Amino acid sequence: MESAHDWADHVEFKAGAGAKAMEDNFGIVGEARLLGGAMIVILLIAVVLNEVFAAVDVGSGPFSQISNDLQTTGVAAIGLLIVGLIIVAANAIMSRFGGGMGGM
Repeated sequence: MESAHDWADHVEFKAGAGAKAMEDNFGIVGEARLLGGAMIVILLIAVVLNEVFAAVDVGSGPFSQISNDLQTTGVAAIGLLIVGLIIVAANAIMSRFGGGMGGM
């Protein structure tokens, strides 16, 4: 009869083997995790920046233009980052079908 400790080790080994087999059989899973993680990080950055700009109101003064520039440039930069991630995702999908840029 197996002890609880042996059983836990066996279950952990099987779970690790299953995850490894999934990544071997479905290589796109790792890419989906990477892209999903990147999207979550972008969302967190947007939430934090939104809260910071809401808390700090630089309405007037000699440095008010800097705040406005940061807000407009930051929105454009995050938009370009999302477009870049869409391109990376499309490249990953196309490489699975035999097309794409292959080397990326």
